Amino acid sequence: MLKTKSKILLIVLFILLLVSSCCLATEEPQAEEQIENTEDATETNPVEENQYDLSNLVTDDLYLAEDTINISNLVDGNVFAVGKEVTVSGEIGGNLFVIANKLVIDGGYVYNSLFACAKEIIINGVYVNDIYAVCDDFRLENGAINYRDLRVFASNVSIAGRIGRNAYITAKTLSFAEDVEANIYGDLHYSTPNEVSIRDGAVSGEIQYSKSAVKENASVSDIILHYAIDLLQTLFITFIIAILLVWLTPKFADRVANISVSRSFISLGVGVLAPIVFIFATILLALSSIGSSVAILGIFVAIVLFYISFSVASIYFGKLFAKLFKVEGMFKFVLLTLASSLVLWAICQIPVIGGFCSIIISLFGVGTTLVNIFAKKEKKDVVVEE
Repeated sequence: MLKTKSKILLIVLFILLLVSSCCLATEEPQAEEQIENTEDATETNPVEENQYDLSNLVTDDLYLAEDTINISNLVDGNVFAVGKEVTVSGEIGGNLFVIANKLVIDGGYVYNSLFACAKEIIINGVYVNDIYAVCDDFRLENGAINYRDLRVFASNVSIAGRIGRNAYITAKTLSFAEDVEANIYGDLHYSTPNEVSIRDGAVSGEIQYSKSAVKENASVSDIILHYAIDLLQTLFITFIIAILLVWLTPKFADRVANISVSRSFISLGVGVLAPIVFIFATILLALSSIGSSVAILGIFVAIVLFYISFSVASIYFGKLFAKLFKVEGMFKFVLLTLASSLVLWAICQIPVIGGFCSIIISLFGVGTTLVNIFAKKEKKDVVVEE
């Protein structure tokens, strides 16, 4: 039992890591070289030897849960911190995961990525690689370097430090310092209720603006609650539909599991063609004298197909992993289906490409359903007697 549960967790973790590395990574621009060549960046190269007490070196992942946390030592691993106030003044060789009321990076180094959810985040430190943040107030102070990408979802964002690559910002207010040569060496993609006046030279690359869908009076807790409710609804619908399909059509899930990789592309192709054929057929039926009722029935069927499409796609991947890891039993299959649904939902939330992925997943689900409905039953082997 323990081995099976470990496999399930490894599947989910592997897919999440694969998605994040493929979808969130971008090509490294020449902007990083510009930062390295500046005097300030030279001063902020890795710390001098013996600056820290090596007797406090942590050579494993560090887990902290206190009201006040001060990370001042060297950690050769990841750090997971939960507290009211978290301060980082040491070096972290891996990733930093923080849930806090206030996070301050003051003179510290985070050599990999920062994942933070807090009311207030102040980056006053020397060096942070990638930043992924959800907060009320976010400040990248003067002298701080976000060496690669910044992705922040906040109420108020203030940028006075430097960002080596691209910035993706969704906020109610956004401001830049006036006395810095360049804040962002790559592109700026930002979304606010109203377009922001950005001084010349603040962004070296392109600036792309989109009107924010976030209400001006919405708090971060409201936004998190919205996503949490949406996720729970998705998992609940997937659970109900998976149980109903297996109960009403027990052979459906088995046929879905037998879809090969090549046939999965056929399912996607059928899903792409289905809306085109449906629209054309609906128009012809609506124009005929006897086809209006059939057209209405067709619209109803199409709505049902698209409604269950996400769940069908989750069932496909759930059965695929169950078959791959030889996991048997209804309970384990449902768990894998829900895990697949969670991963697919997370993919659909990725900025820019999330909407496109959502369409592809829905079309794949529709195509998979149609292929399994109209596919011919497999012929039984015929034994020829000599």
